[in-house]
Amino acid sequence: TLPMSKSTEVLYYNKTFFEANNLTVPTTWDELETVCAQIKAIDPNCIPLGYDSEANWFITMCEQMKSGYTSAEDGGKYLFNNDTNKAFVKKLHDMYQKGYFTTQELYGSYTSNLFVETTDTRCYMCVGSSGGASYQMSNNDTADGKFAFEVGVAPIPQYNAENRKVISQGPSICIFKNADTQEVLASWLFAKFLTTDVNFQASVSMNNGYAPVIQSVKNNQVYADFLASANTANIQAYAVKVALDQANAYYVSPAFNGSSVAREQVGLLVQKCLVLDSSDVDGAIKKAFEAAVAECKYQSGQ
Repeated sequence: TLPMSKSTEVLYYNKTFFEANNLTVPTTWDELETVCAQIKAIDPNCIPLGYDSEANWFITMCEQMKSGYTSAEDGGKYLFNNDTNKAFVKKLHDMYQKGYFTTQELYGSYTSNLFVETTDTRCYMCVGSSGGASYQMSNNDTADGKFAFEVGVAPIPQYNAENRKVISQGPSICIFKNADTQEVLASWLFAKFLTTDVNFQASVSMNNGYAPVIQSVKNNQVYADFLASANTANIQAYAVKVALDQANAYYVSPAFNGSSVAREQVGLLVQKCLVLDSSDVDGAIKKAFEAAVAECKYQSGQ
């Protein structure tokens, strides 16, 4: 298996709105909550933030807080049922109940649809894939042909500056064994081209917004010009540049038989906990964590 291209999460924000209201782009989760409250005060009908992936948010918080998510040791361990994680999920629950954000599953579609809205309920920040930058541009052009608002791109917020973490994701090329050695060789040569040819990697990144997987792409002048064009008028290059600027903070979760189950379960866990209206929220969150771990163990045969 070889990496084909990469994406990560970035924070898209309505630059026009932020500048008009003297808002500061958040760099920490505490700052994000403060900005959400400020935006809600300015536009009470809005949902300040859209976050596409509940699972990514949970796993990223675990990485940033060093609180434990999973481990590949002994065939796979599920470590996310702990007090630190329950506390930040409770914090997310409280923020959701205040109307500060929504997610892809709870909203019913990618939150970029909410972000580009200009007439109905809207949001002013969106955390989504750097590879989806083109969907963050308003499709409601004004009479002079310009977009309704400028979009800024920034790194996602962090728990603290000493342990910056942001997820690294993206498609891979898999080569399978085959009785025909020439087919295996052909597969290898094709995969080698896709993953190591500088011009091809540069072309893919410029056309779909994903980041290349080899650093030598930086030596490609056309690609260097592409990154140099990164601004609010070229949102795709802007998102790729921000993604590459976060490279030192990339993390990947351990892979083992059952790791995909964990990702699915923590995503469902967040969804379930955000909408809780129980008189005992702490108790309900505790039960939700226990049920998620139990389901992970069941599905992975532990």
